[in-house]
Amino acid sequence: MPKKSLLLLYGGKSSEHEVSVRSAISIAKTLNPKSDELYLNEINTMPGFTQFSMFPKLLAASGIHYQTLLDRLIRTAEERSYTTSNLKRELN
Repeated sequence: MPKKSLLLLYGGKSSEHEVSVRSAISIAKTLNPKSDELYLNEINTMPGFTQFSMFPKLLAASGIHYQTLLDRLIRTAEERSYTTSNLKRELN
């Protein structure tokens, strides 16, 4: 199977740069390398979690159960918190 590429186009560095890059990474992770299928989900920094929200419904339709979703989100938040707390930030 030929190697696939994912291209991310964005403008200059902005206050939303980190969010844009993380969003692109999360989209890239939804690519199924065996079938070229792409599972799309909303890119939303504050997705809804009510019984009517699309976020849990979309993931449930793709086979990811609600408890698994919560576990993954908590684990990801903990990892990001650790990573961000160890970054040096400089202001120019």
